[in-house]
Order: sequence, then C-alpha cells, then structure tokens
Amino acid sequence: MSELRWLAVHEEAVGSFRIGEDGDDYVAEWTGIATLRAKARGEAPRLTFEPTCPEEAQKKIEGGSAMLLLRHLRGEMALHGAAIAKDGRALLLLGRSGDGKSTLAHALTQDHGWELLADDAVALAEGADGYDVLPTESLLWLSPGGARPKLSRPARSVARGPARLRAAITLAFSEHETPVLAPLAPMLRARAWIQSFVRFAIGDHDLLALEARRVAELSTSVLAVQLSRPKDLARVGEVAALLSELGA
Repeated sequence: MSELRWLAVHEEAVGSFRIGEDGDDYVAEWTGIATLRAKARGEAPRLTFEPTCPEEAQKKIEGGSAMLLLRHLRGEMALHGAAIAKDGRALLLLGRSGDGKSTLAHALTQDHGWELLADDAVALAEGADGYDVLPTESLLWLSPGGARPKLSRPARSVARGPARLRAAITLAFSEHETPVLAPLAPMLRARAWIQSFVRFAIGDHDLLALEARRVAELSTSVLAVQLSRPKDLARVGEVAALLSELGA
C-alpha cells in the first residue's frame, strides 16, 4: 500500500498549500478547498473540489495554480507572476505575494491601454527567437484596503493571443520618493527566475535540469529590471505610467 508523503508546505494568509507523493501519484492539496493528483509528465490529472468551494475559486484554481503544476510535470514553463500585453509585447511582473503584481496589472489595463495575460499564473512558451507569454486569466484578484481573502474583478481588457516577452520586472517597496527602474545584476536575474518557477515534481532530476537550463537562458536573453517604489496606493498610476514607457 502506498503512503502519502508531504514534501513541501506553504502557509498562506487564507490557508495552506502542500505538495507530495503517493506511490506513483503527485499530489497537491489546497487545504479544505481542492486536491490535484497526476501521474508523471502530467498524465491522468484528477482535480477534485470540496463541496463548499465557491465556483469562482474553482475556476481560479483550474486556470491558475493547478494549470501551472500540470505544466511543470509536462516540462513546460510555469511561473508565479502577472503579465500584461500591448501591441504584441508583454511585460512580466515578478515578486512575492503582497508585492503588488495584481495592483499594477490592474492599473495598466485600466488606464494605460494594456491587456491582461495573467493575474498570477504565467505560462511561457519558447520560440525560435524569444519567449511568448500565453493568455491564461481574465480576472484580477485584488485586496482593496488590505481585504482578505482577495476579491475578483474582471480586467478591463483581456489578451486573446500570446505576446512576445519584452521584459521581466521584479517588484520591491522602498523609501524612494519616486519610483525607480534599475537593471538587475546577473545573479539577481537568476534568483528572480528561480524564485518564480512553479515546481510539482520537486525530486525529478530531469525536470530540475531542464529548469536550470531555462533559468540560464532567460537570465541572459530577457531584459530584467527592478522596480522600487513607495508603498503608497495613491502613487500606483505614476508607477504604471513608468512601466508603460518600458514596454513601448
């Protein structure tokens, strides 16, 4: 008889998420909400929800974190981040939960003519001469006034097709009076990508080697900058305008 072994646990403000192995199955559990099981390389996926899970939350998991986990098993690129597109170019916003990825994506789609590609579930596809960001989500999950859990809001404009990745921006709050964009040093570029990749089969050496190659390639071929700005919602429009110039 197989025995379920939890290999990683992530505690969040609204619950916990953990991944593990049960015999030949990879298992992901959103505690009290949903469970995903799949075989190696993402075969035979089974996503089940608790009866009390709201329909909106189900859609968020199906098209978000569950989709990313299965992409990882299939050897495809899956990252935590937000992404927006304009005129066929995409900007990728990277950072920890609470760093303002969705807030900035909302400002850019609301007031600067950008389209939403992803709120926090980014799918990348490698092309002959660059990387495309695939459209995965149409809702933004925001925390107005620090509300928990986050509330969903339809994006004003949603991308209908992939866009070529123009730049990756890591987000940070600082004491600067004005928002500042600065190039990332090579080691910081690699760290940003490593921290953003989603992993399900964390002991699969082939998948880890594939990720290491991709991190090296992304770190050298994609423009990467850090955005430092004051933690002031009243300045979001100013920050969004600066990012919009970067994507031009």
